[in-house]
Order: sequence, then structure tokens, then C-alpha cells
Amino acid sequence: MKLKILIFGFFLINSVGNAQQEAQYTQYMYNTANINPAYAGSRGVMSALLMHRNQWVGLDGAPVTNTLTLHTPVSDRLGLGFSIVNDKLGPSDENTFSLDLSYNIPTSENFKLAFGIKGTANLFNVDFNKLKSFNQNDALIANRTNI
Repeated sequence: MKLKILIFGFFLINSVGNAQQEAQYTQYMYNTANINPAYAGSRGVMSALLMHRNQWVGLDGAPVTNTLTLHTPVSDRLGLGFSIVNDKLGPSDENTFSLDLSYNIPTSENFKLAFGIKGTANLFNVDFNKLKSFNQNDALIANRTNI
């Protein structure tokens, strides 16, 4: 019983310790290709999306997300998509480049089953000069570098 509690505590600590910020989207219907690679080319025509999201307007370092998505059918069963997401939050700036490939199988006259795969490259940068430090003698702040 103690082992089960220990294992449960270990998983609880790991799930609480996640400290990354992902780009936030308010409406799934506008971001289907960014979230689901199987959506690429599913509309049957070339589709483009350009979106800007500014959260907490007026506050310094507030999250700002810009998205560009382009996807198109390549054949009756294949779709191809590309997306760029820029997410700025405080001192951090993240650029994500994604390539989507989808394949669909007709299951009936009106429905199809779609599969997708997404390849992504993330470029992440933190400008520590944008941070306000209250203790200039702090060793962690003195040794900081941009990542």
C-alpha cells in the first residue's frame, strides 16, 4: 500500500512541476490545422488562416500570439499543410514551424476517416534583460545568459 501511495505521489509531483507556456487559442474552430494534422486538406480547397491574439491588453509582457496556416489537398486522399506560430510572453519569444501530412480513407459516401502526422521545429528565446531584478547580488541573476 505504501508503494502505491509513493508511486501516486511521484506522478502527482511530476504533473504539477510542468512550467512551460503553450500558445493559447480561444476558438478551436479557427485553429483546427494547428491542433490536428489530419485536418490538412480536408476542406477540398486551399485554405489560409492569419490570426492575431493579444491577451491582457495594456500590460507589459502580456501574451501575444500570431498564427499563419496554409493547407491544401494534394490528391483525393492526401493533404499537406504548413503553419507558423509566434508566441511572445514576457521575456520569452517562441517561433514554431510545422509541416502537416494527412491521409484519409472513405468509410461511406458521406464520411471519411483521416490520419495525420505533424513535424514541428521550435525556436525558443528568452531575453533576460527584460526581467526586473530586485536583488542585483543574486548569483543566479549575475550568471544569466540568453537562451
